[in-house]
Amino acid sequence: MAVASLLKKIELQERGFVNHPASKLDEETRINYLRGIALIANEDNDISKNEIEYLDILIKSLHLSHQQIKDILHFVKHPKAKSVYEIILTFQSNPVKYNFLLDSLAIADVDGHLDDEEEDLIEEYVSLLQITPQESEELYQIFHYLKKKEAEKLVELFAKSQFFKEEDFEYLINYYKLNLHIAKNFKRTDIKAFSFDFIKPHIRHGGLRDADELATHPINNFQFCLFLNAMYARELIEFDAENNIIATANKKLVLSKHNIHIQFKNNLFQPKRFTKKERLVYVSFNGALMFVEWLNELLDTQYKVTEIQSDKYDNLSVEEFHQYLVDGELYIQNGEYMTKTVKKGLLSLISHKKVELNYSSEHTCFRIMRKSSQN
Repeated sequence: MAVASLLKKIELQERGFVNHPASKLDEETRINYLRGIALIANEDNDISKNEIEYLDILIKSLHLSHQQIKDILHFVKHPKAKSVYEIILTFQSNPVKYNFLLDSLAIADVDGHLDDEEEDLIEEYVSLLQITPQESEELYQIFHYLKKKEAEKLVELFAKSQFFKEEDFEYLINYYKLNLHIAKNFKRTDIKAFSFDFIKPHIRHGGLRDADELATHPINNFQFCLFLNAMYARELIEFDAENNIIATANKKLVLSKHNIHIQFKNNLFQPKRFTKKERLVYVSFNGALMFVEWLNELLDTQYKVTEIQSDKYDNLSVEEFHQYLVDGELYIQNGEYMTKTVKKGLLSLISHKKVELNYSSEHTCFRIMRKSSQN
């Protein structure tokens, strides 16, 4: 794309990144910073619309003029190896080089993938900037958690890091719309509220014995809200206020409107007053699967959920269900009627010895089983 055409496409955003670390550099170094980022965008000889938008934001953030933008675009269309090397050297000893690497990754991935040419140039930047292997690995991790919106893991990384702090990349955290405040309020000790010591249930007439620990220590509303807030921070679920349901971005149900104990207030899912310890009800099968995937991220012991495409389980009786019961460890209650799809999915898990299904006249219940060390 010609320089003139690129200039016509650039319309500066109303606001750039607030407090971008490179904005404090001298003018020459700011121009070189943007030249280096623009070279990544043009490495495949085509600056895409998404890449232009990211350059837009950086241009505004670094307080550059229209004439400087023109010079930068002309440079990336006619780069010289010596000039590129000299550009990198201007901030080789400045901590802003770490932001430069993340901005390079961000603009390279803005179209949803990293091209080989872009990745090779980024690796060259790593070498020229004298970023150590340990620093490079951690920066790549930070970028991975940013784009995957894994706020909890990002908080944990910054807490352990010897190199980087959250403030160093606050502008990118905002760009990727992560809410680290929610993640910080989640404590790994909260997971201990889940009991993994349920005894084997006794089935009588298709129901649970009253004294069974499974019947008295299910997952509660407070515990499930931890999961909901983690998913909401990643923009994987949304609250439909009109229908009072919680669903995924592609409209798959997570929690039914029949659950009246969980509310959405101040951008947080919260149990209503006095219902924190009450058992969770009306979670969908899809919601349970998401919950288990989330647990896998938090716990050292992995849980496994699989699903098979088979019709052979569609018409089993309650008694036949019991043939598949295995020792279970984690309990979720499904208060909705059990469709054939749900039945098939549950029995798939049971057949893989991952889930236990317990049936009573009032509720259909399933538990997620800890993955055996023998599997």
